[in-house]
Amino acid sequence: MKYLIYLASLGSAIVPTALCAAQPAGQPAPAASATPDELRSEAKANRAFGARLYQQLAKKPGNVFISPVSIAAAFGPVAIGARAETYMAIGRTLGFRPDPKLLSSRVGGLLRALRTEGDAGSAKVSIANALWLTNRHPVKAEFVSTVRSDFDAAAETVNFLDSPAAAKRINAWVEGETKGKITDLFEEDAFDDKTALVVTNAVHFLGDWAQPFNAIHTRPEPFFLADGKQRQVPMMSGEKGVKYFEDGQLQMIDLPYKGDALSMVVVLPKARGGLPALEAQLSDATLGEWLQKLDTSSPPDFVQGVYVQLPKVQMDNDHNLVDPLKAMGMGIAFDRVRANFRGMSEEQLFISDVLHKTFLRIDEKGTEAAAATAVVMGAERSGPELHFRADHPFLVLIRDRRTGAILFLGRISDPGA
Repeated sequence: MKYLIYLASLGSAIVPTALCAAQPAGQPAPAASATPDELRSEAKANRAFGARLYQQLAKKPGNVFISPVSIAAAFGPVAIGARAETYMAIGRTLGFRPDPKLLSSRVGGLLRALRTEGDAGSAKVSIANALWLTNRHPVKAEFVSTVRSDFDAAAETVNFLDSPAAAKRINAWVEGETKGKITDLFEEDAFDDKTALVVTNAVHFLGDWAQPFNAIHTRPEPFFLADGKQRQVPMMSGEKGVKYFEDGQLQMIDLPYKGDALSMVVVLPKARGGLPALEAQLSDATLGEWLQKLDTSSPPDFVQGVYVQLPKVQMDNDHNLVDPLKAMGMGIAFDRVRANFRGMSEEQLFISDVLHKTFLRIDEKGTEAAAATAVVMGAERSGPELHFRADHPFLVLIRDRRTGAILFLGRISDPGA
């Protein structure tokens, strides 16, 4: 007997993160060590953040695909430079430790644990960070040094006044680190004279299935959309010896990549219109419960395999995270007056933008995924900004500057009269 799983939704797909102790050659040693249990705790906190952010982004229709790890990696350096309530707001939102001293060892350590080139044929994960600085807005040398050592971040000076050139340089870095999968993260006019600092992160994943699909069996099949309409898509199919779980509401499978350290978990509502109900339950606790059930499940003795049907996918996702992060409790970090990033600079800095782009390809051979995150720091002027707006009745005079004589004097109370 075989179970039939028809994978009709990517919106509910969950890709668990596996910890890998291997450290790439040439990487500096962590500033502080973290135990495996501490890294698992950090990964759990990041998973909880991902579930909360998903809830925010899923309010709009369409595909949702994010990288909680990439976002945490970009915000790690930002949190290093935050102080007081601003740090607490970032920490509560991202799930960082309340003690700033633990930030580098926990978040930086998790990033190091996740990076791996893998054995020949195994899934590969690369993670890179960078700081983009400008001479017009001084940043503390201690902050730059800490971020470079604890987050393995490159640091480069660019001229944000030449916005097209700065965007081109940063975009080239992102494109290179994501193997060409994330392009044009920034528009040409993204920066101005108030741009003080940009933090970027790039994550790239490439893995072949442990049990590939045979392309011969890929055929057009109907895919039932959320609005009830149908679309013909290339559907891969094949019998797999994989972990499987089901209950009255859902089915789950775990598709491993070569090397067995990484896998893709797909959560499928049994009802075609059942995804919103599953999404409403989505939380770290629910995710943990689902994954535990999947990992501890064993198929009945009469089950020889699971017949899997999975659509081929290639898509890009683009999110501006300012509003979702504000809604999740990080509002103070975006406040031009109240934000406190004195650990970065003596200037009044605030977060002006947060960009997140992702890429996903699923085919018969395996999966490729990439993400890039950018946190843009703006600088508020230390003094009041002069502003003259004549939008109400005013006086006007015409004078001779040599003699002081007033040639004309009047009041403009209705410019259109």
